[in-house]
Amino acid sequence: MKDRILFVDDDQGLLMGLRRMLHSMRSEWDMEFTGNGSQALELLAQKRFDVIVSDMRMPGMDGWALISRVRELYPHIIRIIFSGHCDQELVLKSLGNTHQFLAKPCRPEILTAVIRRSCALRDRLSVAPLQDLLSRMEVIPSLPSLYQKLMNEVTSSDGSLRNAGRIIAEDPGMSAKILQLINSSFFGLPRQISTPAEAVTLLGFNTIKDLVLNIKIFTQFEQDTTALLGLEAVGSHCIRTGCLAGKIAAREKLSKEAVEDTTTGLLHDLGKLILAANFPGEYSAVLDLARTENIPIQEAEKKEFGVAHPEVGAYLLGLWGLPDSIVSAVALHHSSWECILEGIQPVTAVAGADILDHVGGDNPGLEQDRSRFLALDLQKRLHIPDKFADWAELQ
Repeated sequence: MKDRILFVDDDQGLLMGLRRMLHSMRSEWDMEFTGNGSQALELLAQKRFDVIVSDMRMPGMDGWALISRVRELYPHIIRIIFSGHCDQELVLKSLGNTHQFLAKPCRPEILTAVIRRSCALRDRLSVAPLQDLLSRMEVIPSLPSLYQKLMNEVTSSDGSLRNAGRIIAEDPGMSAKILQLINSSFFGLPRQISTPAEAVTLLGFNTIKDLVLNIKIFTQFEQDTTALLGLEAVGSHCIRTGCLAGKIAAREKLSKEAVEDTTTGLLHDLGKLILAANFPGEYSAVLDLARTENIPIQEAEKKEFGVAHPEVGAYLLGLWGLPDSIVSAVALHHSSWECILEGIQPVTAVAGADILDHVGGDNPGLEQDRSRFLALDLQKRLHIPDKFADWAELQ
């Protein structure tokens, strides 16, 4: 079945250009083009669309209002803003309702790749209720301790960008949202940014303060939920995994860019936080199931939700337009050998760091035993019999 794409722009010349530019995609997509938000809503009421690509500045209903309505009425639809005349305030305002922001002019191969990638991610996550939920998500709640630290920092008379960046870089939810923003084409950066600390530096303290206090880009878990589901422990594991993955990449003499990519090991268990935030009762049952049946968390998640946390986290990060290196590391950290041809890659370092932290962490019994098995299996498949002993010294 073809994917159905709706393009909305009041510039008729641009719509005609899009028709010509995307003519070769007719075998893959059913495309419709309309000139204003009201007409777009009428079309959406008549047919099921998979993606909407809308200009921001339009007379009557502007792109922000249209995308907001689409998010409310049709949460499954992938929402992309495609605009050439937006100030930063408008972009920040639209961040919660928009999955990705593309700046005009945009090369056809870039627009095509973004839409294709988004549709492919949707197809990979086959659980429809979760698709709708993740498409609707604006933010991933933060750990209460870090959220309060950041609030104190940005409201302090002597608050600093360095301290704010350090706090954000310790929280998976904050980091994911900041990376979504900085990697949007609105900023026109020559390369993708994969480290939260660099993203914060590029945005600056005033923008971070505005995001926290006025845009309210971050929220926090309830204390009871955090305690019940052990989320502080999940967060601590994510921090240790990200740090260790970076050390592994450096030890293996990977490129500077590859070392930076591995620091996003911080995000590898993001799917756990997403599921816990939206289904705390069900996720408590997952933890009970894993304990009583002696099975890994991801197997218990599949029994409860039909999908496990690596796919959930990767889906949302991909939908938000984060770099493929990050999405792959999150998706494959429990099965990185599926994509490895030879040698050590960033995703291998993240998977190895995750295993080593479980082996040496506060995870008695089955999780430690399984992690040891995975370590041996990964060594065998990668022909690196001595690597894990070497990497363990970096902890």
